[in-house]
Amino acid sequence: MGNRVLKYLSVFALLSIFVLGGLVIVAHFLVTPERIRDAVVPVLEQKLQRKVHLAGVEVSLFSGVTLNHLVVVDSNDDTLLVSADKVVMRYQLWPLLLQRVVIDEVRIERPKLNVERRAGGQWNLTFLPRPAPTPKVQTASLIPSAGETGIDLLVSDLYISQGEVIFKDYTFGTPAHIYKLSQFDLRLGNVSFDRESSIVLWGKFNGSPVDIEGKFALGAQTFDLELVTDGLDLIPLQPYYRHYLNGRLDGLVLDAELRVRGGLAAPVQVSGQLVARDLDLVLNNLKSWPLQGRRIDFDVDLGLDAAHQRLDVAALNVDVNGIELQAQGAVTGLDQQPVVDLKVTTPQWSLRRLVQELPRSLSRDMAGYDPAGTVDGEWVVQGPVSLGKGLLKQGRLELSAVQLSVDKWRPRFDGRLDVTDQVLDSQDLAIALGDNRLSVTLHSDDWQRTMPRFTMQLRSELFDATPQSSGTSVRIAEASSGLDASGDGAPAVYRKQHEPGPVQLPMVINGDVAIEHLKWNNMRVDGLRGQFALDQNILRVNTLVGRLASGTFRCDGQVDLNRQGFVYQGHGEARDIDLNDFVAQVQPEKRGALFGSAGLDMDFKGAGTQSLRIQQNLAGTGDFTIVDGRMEGTALMKQLAALLVLPEFSVFSFQQGSGSFTLHTGGQLDYVSQFSGSRSRLKSQGTVQLTKEIASTLDVYLAPALVEKLNPGDSVRKYMVSQDGWGRVPLTISGRYDRPQLSYNMTVVGQKASEVITRKLQEKLQKHTGDETAEPLVKPAADLLNSALKELLGPVKE
Repeated sequence: MGNRVLKYLSVFALLSIFVLGGLVIVAHFLVTPERIRDAVVPVLEQKLQRKVHLAGVEVSLFSGVTLNHLVVVDSNDDTLLVSADKVVMRYQLWPLLLQRVVIDEVRIERPKLNVERRAGGQWNLTFLPRPAPTPKVQTASLIPSAGETGIDLLVSDLYISQGEVIFKDYTFGTPAHIYKLSQFDLRLGNVSFDRESSIVLWGKFNGSPVDIEGKFALGAQTFDLELVTDGLDLIPLQPYYRHYLNGRLDGLVLDAELRVRGGLAAPVQVSGQLVARDLDLVLNNLKSWPLQGRRIDFDVDLGLDAAHQRLDVAALNVDVNGIELQAQGAVTGLDQQPVVDLKVTTPQWSLRRLVQELPRSLSRDMAGYDPAGTVDGEWVVQGPVSLGKGLLKQGRLELSAVQLSVDKWRPRFDGRLDVTDQVLDSQDLAIALGDNRLSVTLHSDDWQRTMPRFTMQLRSELFDATPQSSGTSVRIAEASSGLDASGDGAPAVYRKQHEPGPVQLPMVINGDVAIEHLKWNNMRVDGLRGQFALDQNILRVNTLVGRLASGTFRCDGQVDLNRQGFVYQGHGEARDIDLNDFVAQVQPEKRGALFGSAGLDMDFKGAGTQSLRIQQNLAGTGDFTIVDGRMEGTALMKQLAALLVLPEFSVFSFQQGSGSFTLHTGGQLDYVSQFSGSRSRLKSQGTVQLTKEIASTLDVYLAPALVEKLNPGDSVRKYMVSQDGWGRVPLTISGRYDRPQLSYNMTVVGQKASEVITRKLQEKLQKHTGDETAEPLVKPAADLLNSALKELLGPVKE
């Protein structure tokens, strides 16, 4: 039985071989390439409604088909739409008999595809006529699965080599915007409806390398891809995103290494690195902050849910040349009004680096302050993006060793600012100068307003505000000469001294200050209290009071910050100042030279913070009083004692002193003063320059007891004594006020002598001739004596 079955099978196999061989022979003669081409081309032209050219067809019944030089052109103008040097499809025959299409290879060599979108939005590849629209139906997949078709499709390898796609877009006008994907190779592996397939694409988009690798599933409509670009210029693509920009973009090159995964019906996850370099961007609302030549690095982990218009930000790190920003959260309502809910962190920003990255117009203004230190922030941003700065719901900003150079000071700021909606509060905020610490309390209930209002309190137990030396100091003498100290003829000081300002502070501040002990060089102020207000960039100081040299002082004024160097004016007064204590603080080497209790009232105005600007612009008027005073051992008293040969004048005591002064811009001080004692009185008026030159007159009034002690050989003494016995010695003061030179005021001496001689002459003439006869004789004689005295005494000294 078994042998018979084996015999039948052998006969059946032999017959099958003959039948198949016959079919092959018949197919070789009947199914020729020419017949296939003649049959296929009309069908393709009917389906595509385009002209199709096919140079040749190679057919293998058991292995596949090859199309040579396939060309599809437009029926109207014969423009090229699609071409390929060769299209090869190799399949397996036996699985096809079992309703399984197994394609070993699909290979397309040197394909070219020309795509155009015309001005009206039509595409050149659209099939005409368009089919009538069909009602939308809910389907699980846009591509039919194997179960729906009844055929199981598997393509082992689809390969496109040296391909090219040219896209011309006329929707933005003419000439067309042209984009080109060239020299690309595409390889798809294991393409099937129910299996995961692989993809590798390499090419150049507008000349920039693009690399895509990963996997996708046709049935599930999912993908997991790696995307790499290098030097992709995004400016040519600007027509597609220009309406999102509120400004002008002239440069943007993109490098990317991204992983993109998700599906057509599932959220898309994007993670990896992006680098935007050669950035040249100017936003309309930030024209003073142009981003030019910048590099921005992005490290992203984002999830896009298109169905719900939601963007989840698992991680977003932005690095602008070392200035980092981190964000986490979500953005919803992408298709309408985006709503953000983000936590943003600004970790350890270096102020020095931040200034370097600021636009040149801003960094130039900040460079003179040499900012340093770090700021660390954490912010919660919530709400529609239209809220602007109102998005900030909560925040924290920590200052760590933040320093600025202001004139000769370099203050340091430490502490924290907390924000909750409209409320801002400071925590442990302090300003330090060297070893000094000034505690600052800051509060605002509406800090997000266009013109927010703040309250501020400044507190310190001991604060030494002595300026620390920084840079070249300039002597007043050098400043007044207008030449640099180096003697090179350069304009003095202007290129070395930088005035601060103008300062624009869009805020209102009301505050007070309380410093128990304030030092400035050797000066010491106790119990300093005051109120201040800043509004429209004008700082007003109200009732600033304190104790100085056993007395008190009070000051009111304002500083206009709108102008460079600032402009200030005010009123100051002092009461019961111990002059010996005050002089010891101002000039310790002069201690013991001036005593008494002094008072001062003055009004002042000026501009500038540098010595030269202060001298040029400071002006004021005032008056002073001194009671129970004494001048001892001063250069003026020593000169006076030596001139009059009165050792008593090395110490000048007086019960009352007073005077007034006017300070003119440029540094000239005009004054009038008088000091009254029991044995002598001094009256002086004149001019003192801030460069120490002095030109004044000094009248010394001596009691009769001191007049008797004058040098008996003094030829002018008898002309200085009045009828009450007091003597007047008129002098002039010249030189410098720290090294004065005294001399007789010969103009006054001559006038006094003339008066005395005239009076004595009149008395003698009256005695001998009588009153009526003496009067006409005295006048010519007096004029003759005056002329002789002038010749005798020499030129007048003032």
